[in-house]
Amino acid sequence: MGCLGYALVSLSVISIPIIWEICRVLFWRPYVLTKCFRKQGIRGPPYSLLSGSLYEIQKLKNAEERECWTQTQMISFKGCFLTTIIGP
Repeated sequence: MGCLGYALVSLSVISIPIIWEICRVLFWRPYVLTKCFRKQGIRGPPYSLLSGSLYEIQKLKNAEERECWTQTQMISFKGCFLTTIIGP
């Protein structure tokens, strides 16, 4: 085996754990979390690889802000639940 062979073997040894970790974080972890939540009866927005559930979170945040605005007009309501949890 020449220098090229040793370089390919070392590159493989270095890149396989990195690829494994990326696959674990991007694919396996969301799958396991979704499975655990569904087992508990919690159903949420579907996960997408590129954006996660950011679109659904934004819709919930906007709806909650409208609700807080309505409640603020009706009574003195300080602080909104979703804004407190997710942040502004």
